[in-house]
Amino acid sequence: MQPLLPEQLDFQQKAKSGLDIEGRWPIAKLSRLAEVIQPNEGDLQAHLHFDREGKYLIVEGQVKASVEMACQRCMQPMPVDLQTDFKLAMVLNEEQAERLPSTYEPLLVTEGKQNVAQLLEDELLLVLPLVPRHEQQCSDYLQQQAQRMKQDAELAEQEKAKNNPFAALKDLL
Repeated sequence: MQPLLPEQLDFQQKAKSGLDIEGRWPIAKLSRLAEVIQPNEGDLQAHLHFDREGKYLIVEGQVKASVEMACQRCMQPMPVDLQTDFKLAMVLNEEQAERLPSTYEPLLVTEGKQNVAQLLEDELLLVLPLVPRHEQQCSDYLQQQAQRMKQDAELAEQEKAKNNPFAALKDLL
């Protein structure tokens, strides 16, 4: 089992020294994520690499988690695998963020320690599906509606063929 990630780290110091860290964090402790997913006792898995690239202090990494969300068709829980890779450059203000090359996303940092869990939660929130739903017709009601619509379309075609006033002309040719 992977070790628990530290809650706080000095991102700037770790980038200057070139730190790699891998670990897990309980999903239940991510309050903003918990608002949009079903209760979850699992952990997210993360790998973070702090480094310097040219004049930028960066943090890049990967975070993954398996969560359950309510399907917006049937409102039943469904599994959703979340995974994202990110590359962030540390900035101290908005002005520095605007000058960043497009290869980096800005990460606003202050002096001292930063919250690791909040960074990972932000990245997971960005990859949540907007409207989670099963790939197939998931509820009995929707399956019945789809079948009823198919039957109605077939009946309409048959009725159209029967009531065609030009059908008699077809026989004369």
